[in-house]
Amino acid sequence: MKQLEIVVAKEELEEKLDVLFLEMNKIHISKDDTLQEKVNILNNIRLVFYENINQYQHENLLIRTAEHLQKKHEINKWNWHPNQTGRKDEADLEGYKGDEIIVRVEVTTSQNPIGRIDTIMRDTLDKLDNMKSTNYYVVQTDRMFQRAKSKVKNRNLNINVIKYKNEKI
Repeated sequence: MKQLEIVVAKEELEEKLDVLFLEMNKIHISKDDTLQEKVNILNNIRLVFYENINQYQHENLLIRTAEHLQKKHEINKWNWHPNQTGRKDEADLEGYKGDEIIVRVEVTTSQNPIGRIDTIMRDTLDKLDNMKSTNYYVVQTDRMFQRAKSKVKNRNLNINVIKYKNEKI
């Protein structure tokens, strides 16, 4: 887990996105490409972009959440896992007041709570509920929000569910 400096994290994420978009602009597909060439291009797109797209959305949602909760809880320090690699006893984002963790946050950029995503949501909510702090689960879609709220209510979990909308281009 590393310390989150919101301004620096936003600048670094913007730089990573700029590089990603430059790479996207290098992709050229021609009507004259063979089927195999097109499939190879698709494989390269998946290899280069798929994980980064998910990762960068995750980082952005963590930064937005930290900005939002900063004032509400008078957080003096944030620690985070921008790469989604936290241990079972750590949240994606942890806010401190003094030396005490007072806020823990898990975020997801998943769009629809079906199948494996629903199971991951349940497990994440259980993990978060076992942590002694004010806890938040943050989502981006109405479906994820409704499902998380339902799980929290039905299982009597001590978790606040927040939904941030994606801004339209």
